[in-house]
Amino acid sequence: MKTGKFHVAVLLAAVLSAAGAAVAQDVIDETGPARREALGARRTGEALWPVPPKAQWGQVIEQKGKNIWKDAVYTDREGRWQLVYPSTMTDFYGDSLSRERMYRYPGQPHISCGIGYKPRVFENLGEDAPVLAPQALAERRDELVALMGEEGAAATQVQMIALPSPAGASGTPVQAIMFDQRGRLLEPLGVEREVVMRSLLVSDGEDLVHAFCTAHAGQKGWVEKHVPLALRLTELAREAGE
Repeated sequence: MKTGKFHVAVLLAAVLSAAGAAVAQDVIDETGPARREALGARRTGEALWPVPPKAQWGQVIEQKGKNIWKDAVYTDREGRWQLVYPSTMTDFYGDSLSRERMYRYPGQPHISCGIGYKPRVFENLGEDAPVLAPQALAERRDELVALMGEEGAAATQVQMIALPSPAGASGTPVQAIMFDQRGRLLEPLGVEREVVMRSLLVSDGEDLVHAFCTAHAGQKGWVEKHVPLALRLTELAREAGE
């Protein structure tokens, strides 16, 4: 495993304990304003998701969705992105105060979805990173896949995709790097069997967001279908620099 990036190994080192999917113990500031204005979102012209109410930041909200397991939506503690995953994944790994999350199916820990970020990947773009990083993401595609992929497992099906846009939203869909890997990728969490993993990479200002889901080979179809729907980028991910 490489260090300094979001992987199951990072989550393992962070806490190494299940806390349950309910994160009501998190203390959320419901009244404070966003730290910066979301000016970059207007400049990129992307169809981004609206910023959720601040009371939901850092929280898991269950909703009735098309997924046969229904859906749970985890909102980043800074309101910048969301992870959509089956609400049946009630085993939570990670630090409840962190922006990095991983949820697993009880009794079948190889079935998981997670999200995290690697900071300052696009810091060379300066204050314009929220606007310039989406293009840099495509230009640096292979480099970023090598940076974030699990060592020892070849990245396949590497491509740029358009994420689904919010209903009624206009603008260019958010572009993401998508790639697959296969192997014993969850060994740091005690999962000995081989899994398939599909990952998404998007830019969040100068940071790089990594969302993924894993399952056994027989559920490869679910992973392929669900992962493009699993990540939502909000307007705050394109906020202007301070």
